[in-house]
Amino acid sequence: MEFEIGAVESKRHSFLIKLGDIMNSFKPLKLMSLGIAMMLMPMGLLAQSHLKQILERGELRVGTTGDWNPMTLIDPATQKRKGFDIDVATALAADMGVKVNFVPTTWKTLVNGILADKYDMSTSASLSPKRALVAGYSKSYFAVVDVPLMNRSHAGKFNSWEDLNSPSVTVAVTMGTVQEKRARVLFNKAKIITVSAPARDYQEVL
Repeated sequence: MEFEIGAVESKRHSFLIKLGDIMNSFKPLKLMSLGIAMMLMPMGLLAQSHLKQILERGELRVGTTGDWNPMTLIDPATQKRKGFDIDVATALAADMGVKVNFVPTTWKTLVNGILADKYDMSTSASLSPKRALVAGYSKSYFAVVDVPLMNRSHAGKFNSWEDLNSPSVTVAVTMGTVQEKRARVLFNKAKIITVSAPARDYQEVL
């Protein structure tokens, strides 16, 4: 069994999207110049080329991990994808008048799939400055909070986040996520282990 010892700051989630072919011309620019250039240029132009490709193709390719309940998962009975992210992406494709194609990906390769043109957008991407340098974000459509989970046998042993930052503590985080980066900062004295899927985080605790 696990229990929560406290909620932390809210974290907003958006669709991660490809900005378009025009974005490539900005790569040599420094970050400040990039920011100024993007403010001066209408954002619609950045994505116009890729949006046209999606409409002409008649298909919206959506990268999704399928391992985060209740957002994106595979129903073991039907082997079909389901979850809030799946519903939102399906509705978006319907509004665009195209079909939706869900492409398997991982948290570690979420951005790489966008850059390699394996899919047009991803589901549930936490806001990250590093990701924003190479890909775009939709408006946030939900927010979550992070909480540490642990075995009930440790009840009363840890009463704050600071209590977890100890060499005697092992923290399991999902590889390639914003939470992994945050854990390495918050728990720089603890032992950090990375797992490949959110479901395994709980297994490591148990």
